[in-house]
Amino acid sequence: MKNSLRIRFTVTAIVSVLLVLVVMVSAINLMNYNKVVSDSDKVLGMLAENGGSFPEHMKPEPGKDPEPAPPKDARGGRSHPNLPLRPDTSASLSAGTETYCLLIRAISRP
Repeated sequence: MKNSLRIRFTVTAIVSVLLVLVVMVSAINLMNYNKVVSDSDKVLGMLAENGGSFPEHMKPEPGKDPEPAPPKDARGGRSHPNLPLRPDTSASLSAGTETYCLLIRAISRP
């Protein structure tokens, strides 16, 4: 009796975790797909408005890098201007929450 109940509980727990993971991965993939489609529609619309080429203000100047490399942080890693250099794992919970909010804001910008 105990053994069959233990097996039944284990199978139920595994199926539950698997179901949660499938739902989460599916949601992330769906959001990613929608973002990619939205971005490609914007680029295609811009190309259609400009006769199949990018507008002049978007073209890089000859002999100049199209986009400068992001600055390096003190530890040699790359940083983003809207994000902190690296999350501070020794900080309090509120600092981690602020870092998370900054990440979400940077990702959700159009």
